Amino acid sequence: LNSNNKNVLFLLGTIELKLKNYDESIKLFKKNIKINKEDELTLNNLGIAYKNIKKLDEAKEVFKKILKIIIRI
Repeated sequence: LNSNNKNVLFLLGTIELKLKNYDESIKLFKKNIKINKEDELTLNNLGIAYKNIKKLDEAKEVFKKILKIIIRI
């Protein structure tokens, strides 16, 4: 996928997450975060994908990042 559209990446990542294709969803969410570093929804879904494949340290770091973003707002 060569799309750099943040909305397309988010939606495709969410579809892959719902289909339990966690590795693919992680790739799409990480690509989206490179474009839109503080997108809480993308970060949340990334954290969920990490949690679902038992990468709990990565999930924890992503959720901490969301909290930092929210606290700044």
